[in-house]
Amino acid sequence: MADAATPFLSVVLVPGHGKKNTAEFLRRAAAYFDLKKWSWEILPPEKIASARGKYVLRADAGLRVPIKEADLLIAAIDSGCDVAAGSRRMSDPRCDVQRSLGGRLAGFFLHFLDRGSVKGMQDARCPFQCFRLEAAQAVFQGSFLSEVQALSLAQKKGLRVREIAVMWKD
Repeated sequence: MADAATPFLSVVLVPGHGKKNTAEFLRRAAAYFDLKKWSWEILPPEKIASARGKYVLRADAGLRVPIKEADLLIAAIDSGCDVAAGSRRMSDPRCDVQRSLGGRLAGFFLHFLDRGSVKGMQDARCPFQCFRLEAAQAVFQGSFLSEVQALSLAQKKGLRVREIAVMWKD
């Protein structure tokens, strides 16, 4: 866990299907972050506005996106965007997206409902997003937002949002 110094990464566990896997997520995250020598802190969603890390990672505790995919989102922020959003719909030969039939049908229906909410995004509902600290503070201002709400508000505030293909397994 992070020491008293400013952590490199603040991790916010997003509620959802992953509640039963929270302990496993924390075990894997700790092992990976320790390997990377990253200092970090864990926050519940309602505390996202109090994050202190240089990067704020929103992750689903269901382990559907491997924690190592955080590297891609952090690299995107380092290359100039304010918000990097994981995507299960983008085509990338590196990414193995395994979705159940129910997951694909739900994704199609929700994508139909969301179209236009976040301009230029193929998958605004992926629960794996990373924010530059200042971007997270500007977007969340004391409240929890869904993935779509957060990305839409980020765009409205003029923040640079980039979609990144990530691995996914239902």
